[in-house]
Amino acid sequence: MRIVIATALAVLALTACKKDEAPSGDVIAVAKKGPSPAPTRPVPVTGVKGAPPGSQPASQPAGAMPPGHPPVPGAAAAPTPAAPAAPLAPAAPAGAGGVVKGTITLADAVKGDVKAGSVLFIIVRKDAGEGQRGMLIAAKRINVTGPDQFPITYEVSSADVMMQGTALEGAVRVEARVDQDGDALSKTPGDVTGEGPATTVGGGAADFTLDTRI
Repeated sequence: MRIVIATALAVLALTACKKDEAPSGDVIAVAKKGPSPAPTRPVPVTGVKGAPPGSQPASQPAGAMPPGHPPVPGAAAAPTPAAPAAPLAPAAPAGAGGVVKGTITLADAVKGDVKAGSVLFIIVRKDAGEGQRGMLIAAKRINVTGPDQFPITYEVSSADVMMQGTALEGAVRVEARVDQDGDALSKTPGDVTGEGPATTVGGGAADFTLDTRI
């Protein structure tokens, strides 16, 4: 009887020990496991069909409605793009300057050579010295009705310059010719001419007399 009881106790003790022991493979598996990652919330995708309602495109300011949506009272207005800068006004053309003016009289000796239908050419040149023909700057044309039209008051300004950009300024000389054929490039016997002294543009009156017959 004692042997049977001792044997039963030994079996019970052995069974208890086996229950307390954990298999080595399970221990390793537990050690390798880490904390479960936190669940990630899906990020709303804007501008794509099926995006969550209420999402705003990144290019729109907060509170602005999508393009084409009717205006909502009290909603923030979309920023207005700045207007382009106005173009600069063109610079004033060169060639401005003063005026040359005076009175042209007709000598008695040549009055018979001045006929109606002739043309009076008034020419302004750069002053190149006495007896020298300087560069032509400006010219003016006046129709002649006869010798009784003289004396004639004239004025030559920057509007009469021959080449755009040329300034009417500085020391000049004024000459004139009553031309019978009206051609500024030709000189015909019987034309009447005259020339004034050197003067300054914007200075005093440049008066002279037509007294020479070609």
